[in-house]
Amino acid sequence: RALTELLDGEYAEVRDLVRANLVTYASVLDEAEELGIDAFRERVRELVVEMAATGQTGMGFPKRYGGGGDVGASIAAFETLAFGDLSVLVKVGVQ
Repeated sequence: RALTELLDGEYAEVRDLVRANLVTYASVLDEAEELGIDAFRERVRELVVEMAATGQTGMGFPKRYGGGGDVGASIAAFETLAFGDLSVLVKVGVQ
């Protein structure tokens, strides 16, 4: 745990938030084989909407536009998400 805290630095809370949700996000890959392409895309969209509702996608936007105003936090969240599910990561990056 001490090494994780050291590596996470000032964005430990952001990384912990994303990590706490990675199990859910990673489940999209398991569902991909069972779902058709349209249903899979809808599931990824649902996850991105959930992330937006918890503030995970707007951390880097200026506060005057409803964001968090912290580009570093946004990068930390994006980077941490990459360890879970790249399909969700790409959708977040595009949106």
